Amino acid sequence: PIDHGFSLRSVCDVSWMDWCWLDWPQLKIPMSQKTKQYILGLNIDKDVRILKEHFNIQGKALNYFRASNKLLQQGVRNGLTLYEIAILCCRNDDLGEVPSKLEILTEMATELSDAAINNGHWHHTTASKAIADQLSQTTTRTISNFSALVQHNQRQEEIPGMTHSSTASDASSDAGDVVVEQWAAAIVKDVGANDGIHDLTLSMEDEDDDDDDDDDND
Repeated sequence: PIDHGFSLRSVCDVSWMDWCWLDWPQLKIPMSQKTKQYILGLNIDKDVRILKEHFNIQGKALNYFRASNKLLQQGVRNGLTLYEIAILCCRNDDLGEVPSKLEILTEMATELSDAAINNGHWHHTTASKAIADQLSQTTTRTISNFSALVQHNQRQEEIPGMTHSSTASDASSDAGDVVVEQWAAAIVKDVGANDGIHDLTLSMEDEDDDDDDDDDND
């Protein structure tokens, strides 16, 4: 079937002009409690399994589906309207060429996942956890979903049959922990993930502040 709504894209390049409903006035109205409960009750992982097993949807389409749905739920928790959430997921410049915040973060997650898998020193689970720990030191409001995306992408690319084997470089020790932490900090800084997450967090906080100002004016 043709995906007219761009809901299962294999590339994260949706522009404001692709969504004809983006200017509907009802999108800017605060969601009802019933709508919020429905969105927060969505079982994203279950939906992903259904799409994969029953409809043969694979790869990046599932990654973007998962990421956008997690962003939707986080936006609801932060009190955003559907419009405010949507503009985080699509390109908003006139020509639709500037990557969206969701697009930037998913690219960063892919880079960090590749770094965890191909680090050449530690098992990918050790490297992935170190990266997630570094990210968690930046902010708590959006980081859990981003860290989960990093770890999911890492699992998607894991070689079948790969098992965790203890090696000298992966052995648990204080010195080893410091080294992997330093490596993870450098990788996160190089990718710019902290800045990307901080930018998204500020966007959500700005929307919250705007809502508060509107309430005060009322």
